[in-house]
Parts: sequence; C-alpha cells; structure tokens
Amino acid sequence: MWLTDVAIKRPVFITMVFLALIVLGFRSVTLMAVDQYPKIDIPIVTVVTTYPGAGPEEMETLVTKVIEDQVSTVNKLDELTSISRDSVSTVVIRFLLEADLDAATADVRDKVQLAKPQLPDDVEEPQIIKVDLGSMPVLTFGLTSDSMDVRTLKRLVDQVIADRITKLSGVGDVQVSGGETREILVELDQKRLIAYSITIAEIQQALKTGNINIPSGNIKHESKENVIRVFGEFQSVDEIANLRITKRKSNGTITSFVLSDVAKITDGSADREDFTRINRTDSVGLTVRKQSDANTLKVVEIVKKELKNIEKDYPEINFNISDDQSIYIHSSLEEVRTHLFLGGLLAIFIVFLFLHDIRGTFIIASALPTSMISTFIILFAANQTLNMMSLMGLALCTGILIDDSIVVLENIHRHLKMGKEPKVAALEGRSEIGLAAIAITTVDVVVFLPIAFMGGIVGRFFFSFGLTVATATLFSLFVSFTLTPMLASQWFKKETEEKKKESNFYPLVFMRSLWNGFFGAFDYGYNTLDTFYRRVLEVALKVRWLVVLIGIGSLIIVIRFIAPLLGFEFMPNSDQGKVLVRLELPSDVNVDETDRFVKKIEEIVSNKQDFPEIKSVFAQIGVQKGHFGSGNQGSQYAEITLDIGQKHTRKRSDNEIRRAILEKVIDIPYRVTVVTVSGMGGSEAPLQIQITGSKYQMDDILDISYKVTKIVETTPGTMDIDTSWKEGKPETRVVADRLKMAHMGFSVATIGSIVRTSIEGNNDVKYREGGEEYDIRIRLQEKDRKEPEQVGDIYIGSKDNNPVFIKNIASLKESPSPNKIDHYNKQRVVTISAELARGYPLGNVKRAIEKRLKEEIVTPPGISFTFGGASKRMVESFGYLFQALILAIVLVYMVMSALFESYLNPFIIMFALPQALVGGLLALFLTGKTINMFSMIGVIMLMGLVAKNGILLIDYTNTLREKGIERDEAIKQAGPTRLRPILMTTAAMVFGMMPIALGLGAGSETRSPMAICVIGGLILSTLLTLLLIPVLYAQFDDLMNFMGRVKRSILGE
Repeated sequence: MWLTDVAIKRPVFITMVFLALIVLGFRSVTLMAVDQYPKIDIPIVTVVTTYPGAGPEEMETLVTKVIEDQVSTVNKLDELTSISRDSVSTVVIRFLLEADLDAATADVRDKVQLAKPQLPDDVEEPQIIKVDLGSMPVLTFGLTSDSMDVRTLKRLVDQVIADRITKLSGVGDVQVSGGETREILVELDQKRLIAYSITIAEIQQALKTGNINIPSGNIKHESKENVIRVFGEFQSVDEIANLRITKRKSNGTITSFVLSDVAKITDGSADREDFTRINRTDSVGLTVRKQSDANTLKVVEIVKKELKNIEKDYPEINFNISDDQSIYIHSSLEEVRTHLFLGGLLAIFIVFLFLHDIRGTFIIASALPTSMISTFIILFAANQTLNMMSLMGLALCTGILIDDSIVVLENIHRHLKMGKEPKVAALEGRSEIGLAAIAITTVDVVVFLPIAFMGGIVGRFFFSFGLTVATATLFSLFVSFTLTPMLASQWFKKETEEKKKESNFYPLVFMRSLWNGFFGAFDYGYNTLDTFYRRVLEVALKVRWLVVLIGIGSLIIVIRFIAPLLGFEFMPNSDQGKVLVRLELPSDVNVDETDRFVKKIEEIVSNKQDFPEIKSVFAQIGVQKGHFGSGNQGSQYAEITLDIGQKHTRKRSDNEIRRAILEKVIDIPYRVTVVTVSGMGGSEAPLQIQITGSKYQMDDILDISYKVTKIVETTPGTMDIDTSWKEGKPETRVVADRLKMAHMGFSVATIGSIVRTSIEGNNDVKYREGGEEYDIRIRLQEKDRKEPEQVGDIYIGSKDNNPVFIKNIASLKESPSPNKIDHYNKQRVVTISAELARGYPLGNVKRAIEKRLKEEIVTPPGISFTFGGASKRMVESFGYLFQALILAIVLVYMVMSALFESYLNPFIIMFALPQALVGGLLALFLTGKTINMFSMIGVIMLMGLVAKNGILLIDYTNTLREKGIERDEAIKQAGPTRLRPILMTTAAMVFGMMPIALGLGAGSETRSPMAICVIGGLILSTLLTLLLIPVLYAQFDDLMNFMGRVKRSILGE
C-alpha cells in the first residue's frame, strides 16, 4: 500500500509526523478540563415563586397552576413537574435534549410574563433559573469562630468571604446557610393599639412615610448648582423607637404618641428557620458550585488557596471542610491512570512473551502511547473533558490499540523467516493483510460509534467513551500502516545476520542461555497447544454438527439458567466515602424541636469508639424558604452529611457503616433514614412509583398509594419506604363573612394584609447602617400570637368608636393541609420511594413489584401509576443500549460483507457472535456482578472483538483457497497459522483489562463489570470460535455448493 511504502522510504518524515501528534496530544491534555464524569447538558428551567404566608393548596391554585398553564405551551417540552409548599411554588420545565437552553429559558420567561397579571398582588417576582447540571457543588465547609457569635460571622460571610470566593476563577456560585441575620423587630402590643385606636397597617404606613429620602430639585445660583434633598431615613434604632405618630380618631380627637409607646423595638436577629453545624459547633455553611465548564480539581485548589488567605486576614475564624468532591474525583482518575499504565505493561509483556524479541516488542509498544496521546487532540477539539469515561475507554482498549500492530508485525516476522530483506518483508507483510487489518479496525470503530451516538442521557454519558475508543482505534490503524512497518524495516535484520553477530562473551552467553531456556519452555508449551489444536480441529471438521450443537447448547444453558440469576440494575453502587443521615419529624414541630433530635444523632455518630472512620459531621436543619430544589424542605427536616474518607483508608465499607448507624439511632422516635452516596453521586431514591390523577380524584389516589406502599414494604430488598404526600402543619382558616365585612367597611384584602402582618410580619421598610441594609419587621408581640385562637382577637380597626376584631367579621376553622402538593404534567401525583438493601439489584426488585401491582391493584379511570427515578432511567437507558447493540451487529455485518465481497460469508461470523454472551454472562455470574449500563457496554464491545478473530481466520482461509488449496486443507492451515496472532491479541486484551477487572480503588465498582464481561467473553469466545468458525465455514461452503447445484439443475446447465 502506498502509505506503507511512503513510511518505509521516508522514515524521518514519518518520525516527525508522530512527534508532532505527540506534542499536540500533550498540549491538548494540559488544556482539557478535568471532571469525574462527562458533562451532560440537560435543558431544564425552573420557576421559583414566593408568596409569603400562603399554604400549599393556595400556592397550587393561585400560583403553580397559573404558571403551569402558561409554560406548558412552550416548544420542545418533555416533562413538567411542580411542587407547591408553604409560601413557595417550584415549577420545573424539562425540555427535550435537543432543545437550546438559552432559547428555552427565553420562552419560559415570556410565558411567565403572561402569567404575572393573573398572580396575586403580594406574590414576589418569579425567579427563572437555568439548571446547569455541570455547575455542581464541589466544596462544602462550615465556618466557626471562638471569638465571634454566629450573627457577626454570618455578616462577615455575606459582606466579605462569599464575595471573595465568588470572584475566583471557575467559581459559579456560593450558597450560604445557617447563621443569624440582623433584623430590627418592631413588636406591637395589641392592647396599646386598641387604646390608641390604631391598626398595625397604620403603624406600618407611618414607618414607611417616616423613613424616606426625597429628592427636592436643584437650585442654580450664578455659576453653581446645588442639589436639595429631604433626608428622612432613620439614623439609629433609637430614632425608630422615638418615631412620633399622630392619629385622628373617629370622634375627631387627635392623639399623638411615639412608637415605643405601643411597641417593643429590638435590634435583634430574624427568626431562625435553619441551623448549620460542623462537628457539633454552630457555624455558617458555604457550598461552592463550579462553573459549568470549569475544571473541578483546579477550582477546588483555587478555593482552598483563597481560604488560607482569608484565614491569614481573619485568624479568629476556622474553616472546616465537610465535602470535597476533588478528593474522590482525583482518586478515581488516578486509579484509572494506574490501571491504564499497568494494563499497557501487561499487554506489552504478553507481546514480548510471544515474539521473544525486544525490538519487536518495542515496535508494538510504541503503538500504545502514540495512539493514546494522539486521541486527546480529537477529544480536545470535540470539547470533551478528561473524565473517568474517556480514561476508562483508553484503559479498556490497550489490547485493541496494539492489535493491528501485532498482526502486522507477526506477518512481517513470517516473511523475514522466508529470507526476505527487512524492507521487503515489512512492505509485503503489511500489504498481505492490509484489507483484513482495515476490516478488523473498522469493526472496532463501527461497534463503538453506536455507543457514542446513542440517544437519551445514556448516549450523552457514553459519548466520550465511544468517541475515545473509536478515535484511538483509528490512530492505531494509522500507526500499523506507517510507524510499525517503518520501524520494522529499520530495526529488523535477516535471521542469518542476527546469528553472525552473536558474541562469545561468557556473561552474555549465560544470559542468552537463560533467555533461550525461558522462551524455549514457552515455545514448547505453545507448540504443544498448536499440535493439540491441529488434532482437535481435524476432529471437529469430521463432527461438524456436534461442534455446532455444543456451541448452541452452551448458549442456551447460559441464557436459560445463568442469566436469570444475574442481578439487573441501572448503575453499580460505588463507595464514595459519604453517608447521609436524614431525619423527619411531624409537620407541626418547629425547627428548635428538630434541632434537639439532630443533636442526639450528632452525639451518636461523633463517638470515635463506635465510628472511628467518620472525619466530619455536617448538619443542616430546616431549609431557607425560596431555595431551589425538589427535596424535602421545612422545619421538620434535617440532613447530616458524614465524611467517612476514601475506602482504602478504612476497614468497613460505607454500607457496613450505614448499618451500624441505623442500629445506634433506633431509639430516635421519628423517621431516620441512612443512605450512602453512590452511583453517579446523587442521593435520589432508586425506586420511585408515581401515582397520578386529577385534583378531584385525590381520595382515590391516596387509597391506591396506601396499597402500593404496602406492596413495596413487603417486597424483599426494599427499605426506608417513604411517600411524598404527608399531612402538613395544622391550618387555621380565617373564613370571612362578606355581609359583616361590607357593613363594617372592610375588604378581604385588608383583612388578609393585617393578619399576615400581625403573624408573619412585614419587612417592606428597611434600615440602613454602614452601607448595609437590614429589614425592619413589624408584627404583634409573641404573647398576642401564641395560639391559633388569638387570630380572632387581632384588632383591625374601629366602627362607631368601638374596636373591631377578626372574630367580629370572620370565623376560624381548623382544616388539615398537606405538607406539599406535587404535580406531574399538570396532574397531582403521589410518589412512593424506597431505598434498596445491598445485594438486591434494582431491576429484580422492580420486576417483583410490577408483578404484584398488576395482580393486586385496580386503578379507576383517570388514575395511573408509573415507575420514576433511577428505575425509569434504567428502562430508557437499556432501550438505547439495545438499539446500539442491534446497530453494532448490523454495521459489523456490513463491514464483513464488504471485506468478503459476499452476502453469506459474514453469517459464519454472525452466528459465532452470540458465543461472546456465554463467556461474558458466565464471568459476571462467577464474580457476583450485575447486568448494568457498564456491563452492557462490555457486551457491545465483545461483538467487535469476537468478529475480529473470525475475520482473521476466514480471510486467510480464502487467501489459501485462492492459491488453489482444497477447502478443508485451507482450513487446517489457516487455523494454526492464525492461532498465534489470535492468542496474542486476545491475551494482550485480557491482560490489558485485568487491572480494571481487579481494581480495588475509588470507583472500581463502576468500572469492573465492563472489564469482567469483556474478559470472560473474550476467553471463552476465542476458544469456541477457533473451532466454531472453521466448522461453520465448512458448513456454509457446503450449503453454497448445494445451492449452486440446485441452481444449475433448475437452469438445466
């Protein structure tokens, strides 16, 4: 081939070409961002709307439904979900993957603008948030101080520290939690209000009008101009207390008093709705999110460096890191790099074992770094990150990358033994198998391209993997066409020349004797195997149907008896060194009560005798209103994050620690859930069942959800069952009497405003000091708003000199209220979720539950249930993987048809492809692994790897037959001739993947199933195809001859 001819004739030119590729590859690596997984852009837009004081049902009717009706008409909408809870509505709009996020956000913003006139007047401006999954939290820490209280510390964080961190390169956002916020409290005495005949609304108005600056124009005098401003803002808290208020009563008398006559004014803190503690110390928590395209490792490094600078500037504060994503990412990537290096060494050693030649081994070994490093050029150009999937792709294909060079060099060796000159042997040896080499490389590429271009999230996730392997394989083909024959032509000598140069120096003679002894033993073993294979092949050709039946029988046995025993799950669980403890109390408790029980759990997990592995305890109690998220929020919820360190640093696994914690917290009288962070790092329950229906079918939905919960609870493998529908806090409804209101001269809006201000408070008025702005909260004193019954005693004005109270124009009714209301595609939904016990794969549990649901649940019209969460993604992903598998098989057939110039010959190999399943599934069964996304990718990989061996056998058999050799004799010659390269490439691939299969480091649980599946499939399919392919070749040849005879007899030839 001309490319090989050019490479042999111009070695310097080829050397410079590969040096340029290596230089550009190294440069690309330094410029690529580093992350744990590939970036997956899922277009999601969230609309968060706050309506202070509104309950879940009000939020659903007045806010959520209005926004849903508008945004449901946007283009490329995939899924619409929402949560209505106390004071907050969250609407999540998920678009199809092909949608542009910026355009989608603009569409949502336009729809929200159309919805705004229909929203209540007191609703705050809806926040439209683009959800960037790449902008994930990378560092969480708590700030503590021995000399500062949490209010001062929170102020320092808000004013200085958060801003300094936000400005750092790669930082996208900094979220602050915990601490106390300064607030000026104006707490009114109801009795004093009645005495002065003034309402809380009038006090609020007096504060507004008494706390303003009014620009009053300009005065021009000669050549100068002065600005006039009436400055009336409060200068101190005392000024607020001494604000004079004048009130004209209905009888015409005027009364005057200062604010402190009717209120208690305090320079205090806002009511705490959340607490944050680090290692049992009250703290201010900070969560740092990176920018979407930023390098996680670099961002964390920069932030940590800045934290040290802040500690120097403020020595009285301490930073306690509770979650550092860079540690696991760095460990995981380092583990893959180690596997890559060890796999390469093992593959090269196998080559050396077969070749007995250092120079030949070095020539083949050069294909590894050259192909790998060059691959980074394409990955960088494709805007890919350096992540676990791309590195794992390289680690898994170490054997593939030297495959072409092995076949080429082995053939060049064969030609050298014929006495040819090295340059002639290199050219002819390469040219003889040129088409076959292109075909086997193309087979690898067409197998991995469907992986790279699968649909759905799984396609985005494996795109980097497929692109990496396909690109590296193409570069290895280029290497085998150019660098390998060029180096062989330069470094190899004739066999006779080698012998002439042998030295008689004693140490060298001794080393040579050891060398020859070792390789002599290996050759003896190989020759024995070769002889055995020749005999077995000869027998197999005589009992061809028996060989075929053995192949079919082994496949049936594995599929019928082994496959059903395998677990079936979405993603393997991985030990990421994090355990989450979640606490849920009744909905009517306040945050202080929740905090009391959290302290008990903190005390338990902080016991070093019981839990020496726990490095930090980060507790978050309650969640601030308005924070984005679909999880549980409110005063009755808490979450404790435990850092247990990397798994190689401890004796117990994360699951063992989880079980130990559950045993210790069993005396906590409320719901305690302990889960490990695994898979892709999320903490979402893997099993979710969604029951949907209309608002008016809520009773039926709840009845079915109760039955479904019972089924889930009694299904083996489930634990920590939960339901999204829970009773909320007791609700007291103020039901206005419109006739009485009209008679008294009040409106619903007036009453609602007064009640909300009296109970919740109003903070429209601000107090400015030192360049900062603080809320002035106006509300009744605690003694006047302690019990629900006191709502009826709220003073709202006077009528005929008599005070009017809420109870005079309205009645109070107790009514149950849900904690939150979920919607799925505008319908109400109740979700039953469950964690899985270790050892119970998701697919198996899901099938068991599905069977019982079909047998035991009858749903009324309009109500349906579906699986969500990880189980839904699993079904979708395996659908795409199956499509990729079918496409890979079709493409492999097309490549082989083009190579053999035959429509039937490829079926010889196609019938042998299922044999890969025998070894792959058997290996998974013996090692206790499951069928999951990664092991399925291994199955797809096997389709290409198994086909390559078949191509080598059939292509050489055809070559021998073209030279006039009889069919069976050609088969008997082709098998043993191709035995060495087949065994060499198979062994190189098996040992190249062995470090991943045996890996014990970070993330190994995710990677090992793929390698184990491929190794098992390669070993068994190679043994089977060395016999099955020749037998099927003979069978198909007889079939074609028979069809030819039939055709000739029909045509009368």
